[in-house]
Amino acid sequence: MIIYCGYYYFMKHGGIIIRDNLTQDCRGILSRIGERPIIQINKNDSLEEQVITVLHEFVHIGIEYPGILYSCLPEIDPVIEQKVETKTQAFYQRNSPLAGKIREMLQQLE
Repeated sequence: MIIYCGYYYFMKHGGIIIRDNLTQDCRGILSRIGERPIIQINKNDSLEEQVITVLHEFVHIGIEYPGILYSCLPEIDPVIEQKVETKTQAFYQRNSPLAGKIREMLQQLE
C-alpha cells in the first residue's frame, strides 16, 4: 500500500516531524535536508488534524518517491493532490494501526 511505502521511506531516511507555527491555511509542509525528509505540521491544529497531515505527507512520499527525496520538491500538481487526499481520507477512516503509531509519535513531541 502506498502509505506504508511512504512511511517506510520516511523512517529509512531518518525522517523527522516538527511542529511549527504555519499559516492558518497550511496544514503541513514536506521538505528535506539532504536525504532526510522533514514533515512540518501546524502546531495549532488538533492532534487528529496533525495525524491526518502526517498520513497525507506519507502518501505523497509513497506516490512520488524517489524523486521527492532526491530531486527538487515538485510544485503541487492538483491531480496528484486530489489522489493523495482521497487515499489519505480512506486510510484514516479505517483507523489503521499506523494512524495509532503516528498519534503516539506526535504525543511524544509535546
